[in-house]
Amino acid sequence: MKLERIDGAVNSVLGRLGLKKEAKRMQVIAAWHDLVGEDLALRSAAVRVRNGVLWVEVSAPVWGQQIVLHKYELLSRIRSRFGQGLVKDIRTVLGTAPSGLLHRDKREKGRGQRIAVRADHQRRADVITSAVRDTALKERLKHMVAQGLARQEWNKERGWLSCKKCGALCPSLAKGSCFICRDTEQAHRVEKLKLLLMQVPWYSYSEASEEMKDLTREEYAAVKEVIAATWESAANRLKWSDPAQGSHVRRMLLMLKHGTRPENLPPVTTHTRNRKRGDRTQARDGANW
Repeated sequence: MKLERIDGAVNSVLGRLGLKKEAKRMQVIAAWHDLVGEDLALRSAAVRVRNGVLWVEVSAPVWGQQIVLHKYELLSRIRSRFGQGLVKDIRTVLGTAPSGLLHRDKREKGRGQRIAVRADHQRRADVITSAVRDTALKERLKHMVAQGLARQEWNKERGWLSCKKCGALCPSLAKGSCFICRDTEQAHRVEKLKLLLMQVPWYSYSEASEEMKDLTREEYAAVKEVIAATWESAANRLKWSDPAQGSHVRRMLLMLKHGTRPENLPPVTTHTRNRKRGDRTQARDGANW
């Protein structure tokens, strides 16, 4: 009963400090070994939870495929253990999967490797939790903070670097950013490119790359393909219900696919339905599609 009251008090304080969700995320990461089992845990490591996505680092692509294959089963386990809404998706990234070293030690020695908490960690944790009045609650929070500080230092000693954008420690960085920040940057780039091509659909890759630095040809082609499919579907739906709008969408599609500027477009045929007679008449502006 006393332990339950302390748990409730801890959750209350974490909620007031805005750290309750962060504590839950840390619990999910810490529980990765139990969630996936010994074999997969040796070859993967849960790294971070951000925006509902659990990021997992794997030692080889085949283990990422295994995680994707069992993703919905893993999500079900996480939800049953930590509640709904915390983790909505699981994504993998190729890396060093450092947790394998820890869990190999657990398999061989019967328990996980313990990271030493030094006196300076305790002192820093004491300063951080100094505002907490309840003695039992303060001791528990102090223990959690000291362990976090010790693990952070342990990771740094093994070559983990701080992301220049978010400050998070990661086992591997490219261009100074963690894989989550790089993924976020790519998503922003894709959205910016979508907006650009919807405004000037005739832009070639070279013209778009002048507007957007570090744009790759693969990103350009992929975004162009998505927009083309969306506009093709819209034009087919509007063909009879709204011929004028459908004609406009098809003109945009022509500019996107062939890089044709508006002044060089041929006239477009639209179709209208005479609802009284039930027949179809064509309003011809020129060449047929």
